[in-house]
Amino acid sequence: WLANSGADFYNGVATQSLRFDDGSSPYLSRDFSGSSPDNDKKMTISVWAKRGNLSGVTQVIIGNYNGVRFLGELSWRSDDKLRFRPGGNGNGASNQYFVETSSVFRDVSAWYHVVLAYDSTQGTDTNRVKLYVNGTQHTLTAGSGQSFPPSNYAHLFSYAGANNAIGYYPGGFNSNYLDGYLSEFNFVDGLALAPSSFGETKNGVWIPIEYTGSYGSNGYRLQFDQVGVGTASTSTIGADTSGNTNHFT
Repeated sequence: WLANSGADFYNGVATQSLRFDDGSSPYLSRDFSGSSPDNDKKMTISVWAKRGNLSGVTQVIIGNYNGVRFLGELSWRSDDKLRFRPGGNGNGASNQYFVETSSVFRDVSAWYHVVLAYDSTQGTDTNRVKLYVNGTQHTLTAGSGQSFPPSNYAHLFSYAGANNAIGYYPGGFNSNYLDGYLSEFNFVDGLALAPSSFGETKNGVWIPIEYTGSYGSNGYRLQFDQVGVGTASTSTIGADTSGNTNHFT
């Protein structure tokens, strides 16, 4: 998509995408069993996403579950807002910690660069979750009966033993498969970063740049430029190219 748009303009960082057809129930999966995160109070997700359809149901970009802990998610909701939930420790209240944009995202012809920065060490609750689309921060609100995560609340996205799934909810929770395309998926363990770490404005257009910082122990970069499928490895479509070998199946 970017590779065919002019080599003199784009820098070749994101040249390949992975298609998710919800009718085929597709997803990528990884269990971080035995590998504790560097800091479960901070993380960053950066991904380029193009929606395939507006189905009127939740479509999950990334979700996780480990059988006893509540779901974590970054998803397009049924009303086309973006929602984030850090997951939880099974204490009941943890399922109420979620926030979502007031903006909606309904352009199926556009690529959206979504950056989610999580830092629960922040004293002000509204600073603990920041969500950016194409370099612009969007206002987040918590719905009735919900709230921003409490201070020092641990997220579930690199929790040892949690199943992380790109493109659906693991654990049989309605599935909610993604329909669309993803490209240049970066997860940074232990740091809450700004979108300038992953993109820049060039001639008025927001384009990807290569992230050059630390990924942390459970971080990964998925470029989707391999062709193999099945068991996670360097040659499969879920290969981690960050150097961490956190490959997805």
